[in-house]
Amino acid sequence: MTTEQTEQTELRPFHETVVEAIARVNSYDELNSIANLIKATKIPKGHDEIVMAWDQRLQGMGCGKHEDRGVPANLLAQKQAAEKAADDLRQSFHFGGKERVLMIVIEKIIGLIQNWRQPSPQARDKVTETCKLFETAKKIYSSKNERDFKIAIADLK
Repeated sequence: MTTEQTEQTELRPFHETVVEAIARVNSYDELNSIANLIKATKIPKGHDEIVMAWDQRLQGMGCGKHEDRGVPANLLAQKQAAEKAADDLRQSFHFGGKERVLMIVIEKIIGLIQNWRQPSPQARDKVTETCKLFETAKKIYSSKNERDFKIAIADLK
């Protein structure tokens, strides 16, 4: 793939691409590979869509619910954890949590910078994501009320 092709291909979130990958599964080996990938990946959103695609593909391949490879249960647990984390962030404002939320944003920024080893085609995306996190930190710090705070943390999920 050329650099020009790479730049024209827009990267999309895992929860969107995995739904398409599930729909293309043609063998039990592929199904197992995707199941292992899903269970090894932290998925912050799109859980219901993935479970729906998974159930449809199992049904299309003649598999029963007992052959779900633990994917729906894994995704349900991840969804619950993501919802709890989002609720914790929303509650942070009431408990002087601006500082706590800012620390979460700063940890994300540090993680991006630490994982940024060599310049790559994804470098521009990392710079953009880092800048967005700094903007989020600025909005959190300058929020004057709960409404502003909730707007500022909306993209952290």
